[in-house]
Amino acid sequence: MAVDPGKEYTVDELYDNYEFKVVKRAIMREFPWITNVTVTQQNLDAYNSIFLDLEVNLPHLLETYGWGPYRAAKRAWEENKYFHSMHLSLLGDVSFEDAKPVANDIEKLYKSISHSPALPTDLRLKTGRRFSIGDFYFNLGRPEW
Repeated sequence: MAVDPGKEYTVDELYDNYEFKVVKRAIMREFPWITNVTVTQQNLDAYNSIFLDLEVNLPHLLETYGWGPYRAAKRAWEENKYFHSMHLSLLGDVSFEDAKPVANDIEKLYKSISHSPALPTDLRLKTGRRFSIGDFYFNLGRPEW
């Protein structure tokens, strides 16, 4: 679904948006295993949802929740390769159901910020745009696994 006219963003414009800055800072503070929050121009242009891609420190994630590593993710980490997944359950050796509460907590956090009356109207995202979780990834810019 294409973005509605007048609601477009470039990556730089979004990174300068106050709501994005607050959401990014809050996510990285509450989930210290998330080391960066990024977006791609391709997704910004294609969807009204703004998909937040979450860069992960894999060992920290696994230690935080007591998970074992998913074999493919562990191998990519050890070989310093790029790895991404739409689901946390493909980073840790856990079921989708066991990993889902973590993703839900991230979602609750950014929604609470986006709906907060403390966030000035003129500093919010353009009307009709909202955040969603995109991919979990590590070693961006490295060769793919």
